[in-house]
Amino acid sequence: MPTAPLSRCTTTGCHARATPDGRGHCATHRPVWVKQASSAWTGGSTRAWRKARAEWLSEHPLCADQGCGRLATEVHHVKGRSTDALMWDTRWWMSQCHQHHLQKGQPPRGGQDRYAE
Repeated sequence: MPTAPLSRCTTTGCHARATPDGRGHCATHRPVWVKQASSAWTGGSTRAWRKARAEWLSEHPLCADQGCGRLATEVHHVKGRSTDALMWDTRWWMSQCHQHHLQKGQPPRGGQDRYAE
């Protein structure tokens, strides 16, 4: 099914085409909040991930670090998330409080195990 052509930018005096995500504005004139709103998507956050994360945290509500016991607010990917297989493999997910998640840092790319036995 064909789609309608993009409209003109709604900023007075601008004749550029509006971008699909610019809320009626071209890339130059779209509001700052529109540019900021897309930043979550660049990190890989999707509706599917937010749903899976919420389900995981409801099933594993406490920080998994030894002796912590605080409420977990984040899911740590122990082996990284460089591939879809690793991203969605719950065997390598770990519930953590924000402080412990910051301490772990980012897992290495490529799925190497930082926490080898």
